[in-house]
Amino acid sequence: MIDSIQHAWRTYPTFYAETAENAWRSITPVQYGLMLTAIAFFGWWLMKRGATI
Repeated sequence: MIDSIQHAWRTYPTFYAETAENAWRSITPVQYGLMLTAIAFFGWWLMKRGATI
């Protein structure tokens, strides 16, 4: 049981890091623009709420 938890603890972050890295390397200009727009909207929304992170 502990071994499977340790294996998952090591495997899942590696998998998601590799997936994010591959997605970043193959991003298109449209996807990059959408990502920047989403980040800008989220920042605007946080400032409008007066929230701090």
